[in-house]
Amino acid sequence: MTTARHWLLQTLGIATAVNATVRGANAQTPRISPPPPCRAVGRAPVIELIEQPTPTGIVVAVLPLEARLSSDNQVHLPWAVAGGISNGLSALPGVAAPTRGSIERASAGAAGRFDEFARLTGARLVVTGVVTSTRGGASVSLRVLEPGIKAPRWEREFDYPRTSLASIEDQVVSAVSEILAIKRPVEQSRPSVDVAAYDEIASGDFFLAQHDVWAADSARAAYERALIRLPNSAVVQAKLARAYATALERRGRVSPLGPVPSARQANTLVDRALKTDSSTAEAWIARGILERVRDPGLLGSAVRAHERAVRLAPRSADAHHELAVTLLRLGRDEAAESHLRKALTLDRDRATSLRVLAELEYVARRYPAACALVNASIGADSYDPLAYALRARVRMRLDEFRDAFSDAETARRLSGAAWGESLQFYVTAYAREFDAAKSDAQRLSRSKLRAGSTLGIREAAYLSMGLSAVGSRDKAFDALARARPRGAELRSALRDPGFDAMRSDPRFARVGREEPAPVANAPRARPGS
Repeated sequence: MTTARHWLLQTLGIATAVNATVRGANAQTPRISPPPPCRAVGRAPVIELIEQPTPTGIVVAVLPLEARLSSDNQVHLPWAVAGGISNGLSALPGVAAPTRGSIERASAGAAGRFDEFARLTGARLVVTGVVTSTRGGASVSLRVLEPGIKAPRWEREFDYPRTSLASIEDQVVSAVSEILAIKRPVEQSRPSVDVAAYDEIASGDFFLAQHDVWAADSARAAYERALIRLPNSAVVQAKLARAYATALERRGRVSPLGPVPSARQANTLVDRALKTDSSTAEAWIARGILERVRDPGLLGSAVRAHERAVRLAPRSADAHHELAVTLLRLGRDEAAESHLRKALTLDRDRATSLRVLAELEYVARRYPAACALVNASIGADSYDPLAYALRARVRMRLDEFRDAFSDAETARRLSGAAWGESLQFYVTAYAREFDAAKSDAQRLSRSKLRAGSTLGIREAAYLSMGLSAVGSRDKAFDALARARPRGAELRSALRDPGFDAMRSDPRFARVGREEPAPVANAPRARPGS
């Protein structure tokens, strides 16, 4: 085996773990305590969304770059380089670059075998590489390989930041276009790009795509640095506003910056972005997310903002996905499913969309379909704690209790959020591990139900369902009473089948009817915005 081929197999192995197939539904898990996929029996109606399609056009697959980094300032580079190259390749006439989710699922299915990876993706060429920290920055080594040919078709090592991120991506795309004898569109040239701002935006995009509670703050810091260099950019203003809003939403308004200043700052940034360019879909997406936080009741303003984003950018998977999230909270399942399917058509194997669609199937009690979809979601992104939390609950309905606890443990370790402990307790209680569950119930009641405390939506829901399972019905409703924010997100959480035993209690209906209060002194959206 040549050095190039061995290198590629090592890169493939980074993303490869447990794999299972449910009529094309590959699944993988991260390197920490990997639980196997849940078992989906039969052929679910949604299976076509996760079957591998027949590739069209010339396929060039870009693998995640191997990271050998010693600096936190460079953590975004492997992700950013691969994403930028993939975006550039997709703009070449007749070329298709598989999405990040499709690459992850194919990596899992290939189990480290290069030829199998190329077959699964239909790739004529594969781009791979390594990013290594150096004293003055980083070394970015890239290669273009072709199945059946031992030597690389092209290879080069770049000294970053002496060679900018934008320049590295452009040179790789140019090399691929020459190999394929395809002329690059003139508009792909980026001679006037602010390379420092480009790097900061790439860093912000990387952190915003991560799942932990604090990642949005890192994204905010990166976008703020980009905005200093591009103060009149509507896109950067919108991205920064979204980082503020996302940080608030992920924490249930608990933010180091405080809910009111953060909401006000996000609103100001959205207004600036829309004043600069009212056709910026990114700004309307940010407005929608902000409105979900600012006024979590009926979400009318959020829906209107998301619908505006979809009208402006009908081919934006992100716009369709965020509208679907809002619609699902409102119980508009059919419309939510429609937009999730559109998102998956535009961005094949989009992990978050697969997970939200799996959640929709779960609350509809279609557990085999939920199982297949959440397996595929984890296959496309093996570090999403919400996907493991959902799969734990799906497994409980499929009587896979041992693996349900393993998924719950993985979710807790990946998220670091307070709800992880409550989820593990719920799984233990539901599995009839009464001695352990009773002990956990007493401990969690003391720590989480103390006077004056409030809980996030997921934390309150998991704790409540667990307390109900051990027979502590009054404490279960006490936990729900502490859930914040009140409104559509809580009503959506109450649809979980785990609450079925509590639905006949009059207190349950009252919980869902309680109206939320808007964020105090938070600015409202301007009329028509």
